[in-house]
Amino acid sequence: MKFLSLFFLLLLFEPIDSKAQQINSRLKPITTVKHLFTNAKELPDHYKRDSQPEIFQNSLKYQYNNHLNINEERLKVNDKMFRPVIMIADTVNKDTYTYDNNNLLTDLFQVLENGVWENYSRDTFNYDKNGNKLSDLYEDWVNGTWVNYSRLTHTYDNDGNRLTDLFERWKNGAWVISSKYTYTYDTKGNELAYLHETWTNGGWENSSKETYTYDNSGNELTWTYEQWSNGAWINSARGTHTYDTTGKELIYLRENWSNGIWENYSKGTHTYNTKENTLVDLTEVWQDSAWKNYFRDTYTYDNNGNELSYLNEKWTNNAWGNDSKMTYTYDSYGNAIKGESFWWMDGNWEYFRSELSLSYNNGTDYIYPICSIATVEYETVITDVQNPKPTAHEFSLSQNYPNPFNPRTSIKFSIPKRAYVNLSIYNSMGQEVANLVSQDMNAGAYSTEWNALGFASGIYFYRIIADNFSETKKLLLLK
Repeated sequence: MKFLSLFFLLLLFEPIDSKAQQINSRLKPITTVKHLFTNAKELPDHYKRDSQPEIFQNSLKYQYNNHLNINEERLKVNDKMFRPVIMIADTVNKDTYTYDNNNLLTDLFQVLENGVWENYSRDTFNYDKNGNKLSDLYEDWVNGTWVNYSRLTHTYDNDGNRLTDLFERWKNGAWVISSKYTYTYDTKGNELAYLHETWTNGGWENSSKETYTYDNSGNELTWTYEQWSNGAWINSARGTHTYDTTGKELIYLRENWSNGIWENYSKGTHTYNTKENTLVDLTEVWQDSAWKNYFRDTYTYDNNGNELSYLNEKWTNNAWGNDSKMTYTYDSYGNAIKGESFWWMDGNWEYFRSELSLSYNNGTDYIYPICSIATVEYETVITDVQNPKPTAHEFSLSQNYPNPFNPRTSIKFSIPKRAYVNLSIYNSMGQEVANLVSQDMNAGAYSTEWNALGFASGIYFYRIIADNFSETKKLLLLK
């Protein structure tokens, strides 16, 4: 459908939930042009089902949240929080991310041409005061200027549940409506249904819808997918989930509607280790009135539960044979700094473009690039925001350390009372080049970090403004 290509064009290489690695493993990853990043949430699976219902394997919740959600539970585990700043894919594609305090503001995508990074596209995001994403503007770089291509806007209820997604294309100098998703929820915030409509001849026309049921713990029990045809809703596919007592999915059954009845299509069976990490996903298909092996996915992990490898095998000639694999490397903080994807060809592992699953913050957040090799660089997010040290008796700004530095340096400050704090970096011309803090903060002592990767060597200044206090200090970047 046109909608699917539009949606993923909107999300070119942007930094999804730990279960997403399960869904990606059940069949070969559904290749897309872009990737989405958010925390503890899923890919919008109904987008896949709309375009490829014949291979769709699961239906998990889709809901955008803030990319970063610094909370007390995370800080108890690790005082450092990280977010991607640069990702290189296959050595020739680069994404550079900028943020305010907790939200992704821009995603600049560039390609390497003749040794120079050239602009290709960018996404710009806006948020409401609660951090809900309001819009995503996608632009192409054409003849040295940014040109509108598409726009995605959202609305929410008072509980922060997504109510609508509106997709528009830029044509002949104006925004043209393309399609819309509308969501409904129960009182617990579980999504009950979504409705997909397309804009046709000046009005909304039904396209597809999906409905869900849940158990008392909020686990999805069933989903039913229908398509609009000849003025009526027609069954297309449905899924049923079963769980163990801890809420881990054990079996997933997918059925298709055929000749007026539901027929088995595929089944997924999952096993876990004692740390509740997925060990094996077995996918079977219904053939000749019996379940037949199709794919098997096996995972390995480090001591912190970070996925080290994923092996996909296909059942061929009554035996499991290699099909694809992925491997991951992490830094000391549990952030994936490298991912590689391979395909089994003629008895050897060859690099192959596929959807990698790069986790950071020890599996709390994910990036899903489409490439054969991806490397990621991170920056430290302001620490102790929820648990400041209550030792501040006056406003103060400390000298950065180390200084000189390359490329990271820490900046400490303190405030004796609740105040709105702004901490920014300026170049020698007095131009703001980075904003590190811009939020209301409780009294306490804080530390944040500036990652000057991508900035030229030289003298910079950092300035804090809080209540009636302001102070500026100098720092030196040497490369």
